[in-house]
Amino acid sequence: MALPLVLALAACGSSDDVATGDDLVTVEFANEAGTAPATPPPPPSAAPSAAATIPARFHGQWDWHRGECDPGSENFITIGADRITWRDTVGRASNIRAVGQSVIIDLALQDATDRWSASQRLSLSDDGRLTMSDPAGGARDIDLHKRCGR
Repeated sequence: MALPLVLALAACGSSDDVATGDDLVTVEFANEAGTAPATPPPPPSAAPSAAATIPARFHGQWDWHRGECDPGSENFITIGADRITWRDTVGRASNIRAVGQSVIIDLALQDATDRWSASQRLSLSDDGRLTMSDPAGGARDIDLHKRCGR
């Protein structure tokens, strides 16, 4: 921080003026408490942080809790790091946030004819079943799924 100030002060003199060690001034900026900070604050990040992913404990193939894990099943879903798929619908995950042991995911959904958005809360029970529900606790159905392939 002091270097630009020194250069600016040096630029104000005539061409015959040369700053020497005795002419240099060090400027320290105080924080709100009136003391100099121990370390300068980090510069603001120009790029957003890396996108979060759906936690690995939710990854895999799931079917309705009474289903037969048939990929053609209406309730068969696949959860990956950045998406959830149901039959012909793909939901790209964003704004993934942990709430206790659950995760809430915003989904940009698309099928053969439409695009829409929705949010889902994913939770795992003690016996390993997946619960998908409305994060707002609305009237939307709660879906219970069992993991396939285990």
